[in-house]
Amino acid sequence: MFRVVVDAPDIIGAWVIERGGGQWIPGQGTAIGIVDEDGRICSGIAFTDYNGRNMLCHICIEDFRALRTLILAAGRYAFYQAGCKRLTFIAEESNIRAVRLHEKLGAVREARLKGAGRNGDDILISCFTEESPFWKKLNGKVECSTAAKLRGADPSPRTVEYQSVQHDAQCIAGKLDHAVRKADLV
Repeated sequence: MFRVVVDAPDIIGAWVIERGGGQWIPGQGTAIGIVDEDGRICSGIAFTDYNGRNMLCHICIEDFRALRTLILAAGRYAFYQAGCKRLTFIAEESNIRAVRLHEKLGAVREARLKGAGRNGDDILISCFTEESPFWKKLNGKVECSTAAKLRGADPSPRTVEYQSVQHDAQCIAGKLDHAVRKADLV
């Protein structure tokens, strides 16, 4: 069982950004994370550089079982709450899995950032809401697949129940000791 964490952006953001080789600056953005039953972060997405229409998104996934939950929560935040019309991702060209994930979400390659990656080039990838099949599905404009219909799946957009962790911040702090040293939970 996974929980969506939305009220610890500096812990989740640091976890995501540092795994991509960067450094999170407390207060620079927001983040959504997925924690497992032991309170360990297993996936997360950090949002930075919001300008009213666009955000830079950083994704880290260590447990792919939580991918759907993370993407649904992040999509609802970015498209509905923040009102973004575009999301921008940067992925190392050598990270084939990351590039494919972005493309499956409806993002397209826009530019190559020569020499910007740790091991070569980075790829600038963008996702526009009007063009993204993922956004259309979230927005209820695309029905579920024929196979899902045959299984009796609900064609309506999925919802994610956000669970606050403020009430058990001390418990999570103990289990996220690698991040707690860098951010204050209180």
